[in-house]
Amino acid sequence: MQDVNLERKEKIDGQETFHLKTALNSKEFSITLSKFLGAGWGKRKLNREEMILAANKGRTSNAEVNLAVYEKAKVPGVDIRVIHLKDKEENAGSSVEIVVIREADEAPVPKADRTFDITYRDEHYNVPEDEIWKLTWKSPYQAGEISPAYDVRVLGRCFTTRERGTQIGAHNFKSGGYGMVNINATNTGAEIWIPSGTEFYLANDRIKVNIEVYKNDRTQ
Repeated sequence: MQDVNLERKEKIDGQETFHLKTALNSKEFSITLSKFLGAGWGKRKLNREEMILAANKGRTSNAEVNLAVYEKAKVPGVDIRVIHLKDKEENAGSSVEIVVIREADEAPVPKADRTFDITYRDEHYNVPEDEIWKLTWKSPYQAGEISPAYDVRVLGRCFTTRERGTQIGAHNFKSGGYGMVNINATNTGAEIWIPSGTEFYLANDRIKVNIEVYKNDRTQ
């Protein structure tokens, strides 16, 4: 691939992993990879295991994390998982991990350790250090109704597949830090994943959020 350097290749129990370095950002790399893979390959919706992996990578690395999984109808049982890590250090470039996953290699989809609902409160919510939280909710507002700039404000990073009605509003990532992200839901509902050690809060008492809790140690 153009503007991409292969650092090393691993093959463990038949699963191939490619470690790359690139100056391309995540969008540019996605375009380059799509051209390299050719017609028929496309991104699919991420499953729970993959969202937990993305959240863990965001928690443990000093980088902006973008995870995507590619599939092709004519190649059933094979996924290509791509993790693009853009280092937050200026001019540090990006690293990419590409894993070819075959059906027999796939781990079972994890189940939540517990679930509960939350509503507005004056204090921030804080995700415990050993957990990852999945938040889902629907917009309580009618079409045309005046509403706040956000439903949920995250003081740090969060992850979403954008497959549902998740709208990412104003965000501000400070140099060397995580900043904040504003998220709104549509009537079809929003879904975000928040890694451990991250604070967030709700706009008002009309927002009702369901929480699914997953343990960090399930994905390395």
